[in-house]
Amino acid sequence: MRAERSDCVLGGSGHAPGPRFGTTVAEQGPGVPDLWADGMGVIVRRTVFYPGQDDGGLQCPHCGRLEQRDGSYTGPVPSQWRRFHSAAKGWMDGGPAEATCAYCGLPVALNEWQWESEPWAVGALGFTFWNCPPLLPAFVAEVGGRLGHPVRLVSGKF
Repeated sequence: MRAERSDCVLGGSGHAPGPRFGTTVAEQGPGVPDLWADGMGVIVRRTVFYPGQDDGGLQCPHCGRLEQRDGSYTGPVPSQWRRFHSAAKGWMDGGPAEATCAYCGLPVALNEWQWESEPWAVGALGFTFWNCPPLLPAFVAEVGGRLGHPVRLVSGKF
C-alpha cells in the first residue's frame, strides 16, 4: 500500500495499492487495482468487524455446542443473539468483550467464539481492503507478526 493517503476508499481517504500489491493477494484479476475504491482504510477505534452477510451460527470453544441464528437479518435482534449484541455494544462502550454460553454458562471472549461461516471480530485496529481479491494467508500472518498481536481476517460484502 502507498504511504500517502488518497481518495481511494468509501467514506474518507485511504492508502492506494502500491507496486507490490500483487504479492499480498491470491489473485490479481482484471481491473484490480484499477478501481476507484480499491484502497485500504485504517480504523483506529473500538470496532466490531463483521462480514455484512450470512454469519451462520457460533460454537462455544468450551462445550462445543453450536448456537444457530434464527430470524431475519433486519429488524429486532433475535432473542438468543441479544447477549452477543449486548456484549459487542458494551465492548464498544469500553467494557469487556465477552458473552456467556447459553449451554455451559461459561464466559467466552467474543474473538474466541468459532463462527460457522464468516467470522466476526472485535478490535481497536482494523484494515478495510476495498474491492480486494482474497489476501494470502502468509500476508495476514506477517501482519499479525509485525503487530505482535493475533489477527483475524473478516471477509465480506457491504
